[in-house]
Amino acid sequence: MIEAMRSTVAKWAIRFLLVLLIISFGVWGIEDMFRPPTEVQSVAKIGGEIISKNQLYAQFQRSVNLINMRLGGNFDNRQAARLGILDRTLDEIIDRRLLSIQVSNLDLAVDEDIIRQELSNNPQFAGSGGRINKAAFQNFLRQQRLSEENFVAELREQIKQNQLLSALTAANQVPKALLEALYKFQNEQRIVDIVTIPYASTTTLAEPTKFDLKQYYEKNRKRFISPEYRDISVIYLDPKDISPSINPPEDKIREAFEARKESSSTPEKRDISQILIIDEKKLKKLYSSLRTGKTFNEIANLLTGKDPQKLGFLSRDDLPTPLAAIAFQTASNKVSSPVKTALGWHVVKVNSIKPERKPTFAELRPQIIRELAREMAIDEIIRITEKIDDALAAGSTLEDAALATNLDLKKFLGVDAMGKGKNGQPIHNYPSTQRFRELASQLKAGESSLIEEADDGSYFVLRVDRIIDPATRPLAEITSKVISSWKNFKKQEAAQKKAEQLMTAAKVSGLKTAAKIQGLSYASTKPFSRFIRKQEVQISGALSAEIFRAKRNALISAPDLKGYSVAQVTKVITANSSKNKNEVQMLRKTVEKALSQDIGEQLLLYLRENNGVEINKKAMLELNQEQLGG
Repeated sequence: MIEAMRSTVAKWAIRFLLVLLIISFGVWGIEDMFRPPTEVQSVAKIGGEIISKNQLYAQFQRSVNLINMRLGGNFDNRQAARLGILDRTLDEIIDRRLLSIQVSNLDLAVDEDIIRQELSNNPQFAGSGGRINKAAFQNFLRQQRLSEENFVAELREQIKQNQLLSALTAANQVPKALLEALYKFQNEQRIVDIVTIPYASTTTLAEPTKFDLKQYYEKNRKRFISPEYRDISVIYLDPKDISPSINPPEDKIREAFEARKESSSTPEKRDISQILIIDEKKLKKLYSSLRTGKTFNEIANLLTGKDPQKLGFLSRDDLPTPLAAIAFQTASNKVSSPVKTALGWHVVKVNSIKPERKPTFAELRPQIIRELAREMAIDEIIRITEKIDDALAAGSTLEDAALATNLDLKKFLGVDAMGKGKNGQPIHNYPSTQRFRELASQLKAGESSLIEEADDGSYFVLRVDRIIDPATRPLAEITSKVISSWKNFKKQEAAQKKAEQLMTAAKVSGLKTAAKIQGLSYASTKPFSRFIRKQEVQISGALSAEIFRAKRNALISAPDLKGYSVAQVTKVITANSSKNKNEVQMLRKTVEKALSQDIGEQLLLYLRENNGVEINKKAMLELNQEQLGG
């Protein structure tokens, strides 16, 4: 419950990763988390107790390890920090501590039977007969570097906290009247007659006069505000720029070939068809058919009523062990003897064989050279960044550091957050990596970054030289853009006027007749709700909102996707909750969960405000930079 409650304030990108942690009760082990530490630097304080940098890092590392377990590796501290998991981990620790203080004041207790039940109910530790799989449990503890005592203590604390939250939310009852109103609001459907006046067909526009243009510009100055622009200086080291000039030694290429040739080999593959027999009694008929010389297709149809199943080209590893053994013993164009697996009895025919193929040195050489050159380029870049770092630490400017390392200092003038210049076009050779763009947008004028590693393995250090604040661009500078905007406005204005005339006529003769007289196309929609519209119901959100505000037979108009539309509500289909009890029950659970989350969130906010929570932002920034490689 506590994890679900917190998810409302987490970023969407982080939610998925946190769910992976929750699978193991959200219990990561926080032994000694609040003992007075020997590490003097704290990242947070709760009342008189501190959370040290080392303690937070230990908890963060457990989080990363758990995500790695669930994702199968390839998830590191740098990725976790970028996703905000370090900050999220601190929030988790603080929330747990605040709830721990609260349950301690209430003197809640959890007996051993409840602990055993929780462990046996966890699929990760479930054994046969409702018992705990001790081997799986101990393996989990080893992976997380936890003692059983500490794990159980934290689980006990978690259960107490859940008891507290359950007590607060147990009385959450969604009133029947509210549930009915929500269900009807969500599921009410409407059918409308609709006529759309396309913007493009409303009128042929003459070019605006200078007076028209100036008047429109003055009234709509906010539309023509330029974004913030920045002047950026950067030393950017990209392995792909350096690696072409690097020639790896021949002995290193040979050594890499020997290390990679096995993994680069293509295993033997066989084109296999099979007959799968579930009924063991049919085996006698199979043997008889094989002896009489029937074809494989004939045998398959005789025993299963259909042709053999074509499995295609498979390697030994693609098949279950017993089936792989017999399939790779059988010669090409021959039929195997039956072999049993958990699925039944298999008989396979080997149609053809692609032998194992090991690449030659000549074939792998170009790829190895590229990879070794990149690795050597990264090593060279790291040596260069150390020199840059030393120069900057000694007080040198970026210009001096670039000169000392014989590198170009690139300058980009007037760049917006999207990497575009004042002409709206992408800046040539402007770095596109996420980390670079983030820092280029975040630093203040005159500030420099640390040496950073980008997502693609490049390294950079940048300085924001100047920030040009957003401002209304002069008319002379954007005349063509203002003309285009004026024309669009005039087309929309004409379409709206024509729609108003249509509405006036429709009140007298009806929408269908009025549309026909004016030569406009007319259509009736299929039923649609506020939130679900089938593909054929192509209307804007603005028009949909007006439709659901209107009464039956009312005429309304609003901007649509391609023009200005006039619509008439011809039918209102009220949602019947009594015929959709499952949907109502699902809605009830959703609302109850939302209410519970809200109560839990309010509790945590109250506890934070009343327990003196302080976060050391500087220490957190340093720890984040350490994980990001800064």
